[in-house]
Amino acid sequence: MDTPRPRKPLVATIGEQVATGFLVGGVLGAAYHLAKGGFQAVCKNVPRGSCSTAVFFGVYAAIDYAVVSARRKEEPVLDGAVAMGGAYGITSLHKGLRYAGQSALVGAAFGGAVMGGLSLLEDWTWDLSPPAQHADDEPGHPAPAFRPTLPVEVPWTPPVGEEIRN
Repeated sequence: MDTPRPRKPLVATIGEQVATGFLVGGVLGAAYHLAKGGFQAVCKNVPRGSCSTAVFFGVYAAIDYAVVSARRKEEPVLDGAVAMGGAYGITSLHKGLRYAGQSALVGAAFGGAVMGGLSLLEDWTWDLSPPAQHADDEPGHPAPAFRPTLPVEVPWTPPVGEEIRN
């Protein structure tokens, strides 16, 4: 079985995610409520939104950590879907079991789609990065297979001064 790469301890991971959630909830909530209702709406609603977002991020981090630890390998799409579904379900339990189950399914679908999209975007940007040139490479030898290549042709570049004169 594959062993996962070393991760931060559980408490540090959850602490970072809670802090990130608090900041995200505060910034996005302040922008939303400022546009919607002014400064009074910001003062009334942003603290509640920040805390709710922090709790959601903390639950997400805990479930993600538990899934990776239990399976002993990382698959970002599957782990993200399970963690997002669990976080949506747990944070909506106060509305009833049926609603929590529906929220968990929607959250799992959303988490899988987001993590799958991010994985595709990461692969796509990796393919677009230029190949690394090493000092020991010779111009006549082909590049090793592990280096990404550009999927498009490089545009024509004008010749330099010495090439024009000849």
